[in-house]
Amino acid sequence: YKPMISSLILIIISIALAIIEWKTTNLSKYKWKTTIKILFALIIAGIGILNIFDGYISRVKGFNQYRKRDYVGAIHNFSIVEKSPFSNRKVLDYMALSYKKIGDQAIDAPVAEQYYRKSLNYSMKSRVQYPHSPFSKNNMINIYRKLKEWKLLDPIVKSFNRELAIKDYYKENGAPLLKSSKANFYVTLGNVFADRNYPKQSMKNAVKYYEYALKIDPKNIYVILNLPTRLLDLVDISKKRSVKIKILQRAYTLSVAGVTCSNDENKIFAFVNLIQTLCNPLSSQIKHKKYKLRVSLKAIELLIKNVRLIDVETWFVLAEAYIKIGNKSRASFYMNRALVEEHKFTKSQNLWMKEIKKKINIML
Repeated sequence: YKPMISSLILIIISIALAIIEWKTTNLSKYKWKTTIKILFALIIAGIGILNIFDGYISRVKGFNQYRKRDYVGAIHNFSIVEKSPFSNRKVLDYMALSYKKIGDQAIDAPVAEQYYRKSLNYSMKSRVQYPHSPFSKNNMINIYRKLKEWKLLDPIVKSFNRELAIKDYYKENGAPLLKSSKANFYVTLGNVFADRNYPKQSMKNAVKYYEYALKIDPKNIYVILNLPTRLLDLVDISKKRSVKIKILQRAYTLSVAGVTCSNDENKIFAFVNLIQTLCNPLSSQIKHKKYKLRVSLKAIELLIKNVRLIDVETWFVLAEAYIKIGNKSRASFYMNRALVEEHKFTKSQNLWMKEIKKKINIML
């Protein structure tokens, strides 16, 4: 807030000079000169006041637009705030997040990269001005992962891991950071190790960081949505049947917790986890089974109608589920939905699609 204080001092000085000029000058002799000087001083003061209020109003608008997912509008207003006394760490970080959100929604990879680079620039700017804040580092990790810049990602992941283990974070006003924020930082590290493109991918490490987050914040929606899939990966690599069943039970419990949330997009994500869990050959061993596969499929199909953007792997999971219950037409339907985005498939997604095609072709 130092720039704001400077602006206020300038305004007060301008008004004071105008008053002094008015009081000390013989108005009858120098009327027009005095009037111009007074008006000039008041204009400068007025510009300063308008600049302050414009920055404040744009700041409020920017945060409101971000909450409403109007990221273009948020960027427009934050760019005004950036030039005003109301610019601070939070404004820079939300500017970075807004660019990231637009990149996430971009259809073309080059366009997405362009927005990710802008997001990275603002996070770096925030990092320089506020080196003790964890938010910029958290976003930088997310962006480096999106851009697959692993050499830049590795050192920042290591340093962030060390910080989280030994450091307590505080807000600018000295208040301790919310536990949910620290939990989200652990989710970020979990996402890194869960990334199939990451050279040091480790499902055990991913689960470890998600569990850290859940211990800090048991209701963390990001863990509830992300952890079940990683647990299912652990089921695949575990050797003991008893261990597989125990992990599967936990994946089921977390998935059921996810489908009770209010957000439709999160519900779809949770139902995808639940359907994958119920498709596992050992799912018959799950205790206290509230949801069954057919019921879950009906529920997710109703939700899909209300959501515009659906992740391509959702179609893969639904195709696999319908293969499991022997419905070839629905399996083919969702396979074709996935093929619409074939040009964006990763290597693992291409392999998955080939497996689905084989399974559908041998169905009666």
